[in-house]
Amino acid sequence: MSNSEAGVGCISEVTLAISKARKSQTGTVRVLDSPNSDESGHSNSFTVQRFNYTNDSSTNSDILQSPLTSDDLRIPIVGYEIMEERARFTVYKLRVELKNGDCWFVFRRYTDFVRLLAQLKRQKVPIAHLALPRKKWLGDNFAPSFLEERICGLQTFVNGILSSPLLIGVSCVREFFCLDEPPALSDTAEESRAIFEALEDTIYNLRQQLRERDAALASEKAVCNEFRKKLHQIFSERQTCSKCGATQ
Repeated sequence: MSNSEAGVGCISEVTLAISKARKSQTGTVRVLDSPNSDESGHSNSFTVQRFNYTNDSSTNSDILQSPLTSDDLRIPIVGYEIMEERARFTVYKLRVELKNGDCWFVFRRYTDFVRLLAQLKRQKVPIAHLALPRKKWLGDNFAPSFLEERICGLQTFVNGILSSPLLIGVSCVREFFCLDEPPALSDTAEESRAIFEALEDTIYNLRQQLRERDAALASEKAVCNEFRKKLHQIFSERQTCSKCGATQ
């Protein structure tokens, strides 16, 4: 790991990968809608959050260093986003909440959860109650119904870890949730910024596809209207001919 990467604290490898991709595209010009326009993109999964950082940092330190229980800590999975940088993948957003009201976010892929479970197995800690949702080998891995079902499975996995003070104290778990090095506000803002930037291309491409489909639909509609006029004209001519034959 380079020195620059070593200084980012507990920012996930997802963000590092996205940041590298961004740096490699510095010469690319992208035409995007204004964020203030009515048609601007909006993501319910990655929204700007307010953090309740207390002035007394010793409070957080005491909570994190003492043995944690499910009463001290909550980690709901609050959203997901499908990323389009290079290979397509899904990022899950976890909010780590302390009982004093402070919180931070970590972004993890499904493979990160798999790696965590493998590390726990190697350390031979009691994890019989832990299980991850299975991979989907057939069908659409990015279908909303599948992702919502996977979130439920991942949330059960996280809750299973939090139910065991022993597991919360394991180093790989603490690293996974950034319990020993909670991201500073600047780190969290940098992670969110990287996610927002990665989403811009996706939003732009989807809008372009939508415009192309709208144009194609308008063209098809025009053709249908033309056929409708011709069909109406044919029926009218038949009715006229029928009336002419009846009068002769």
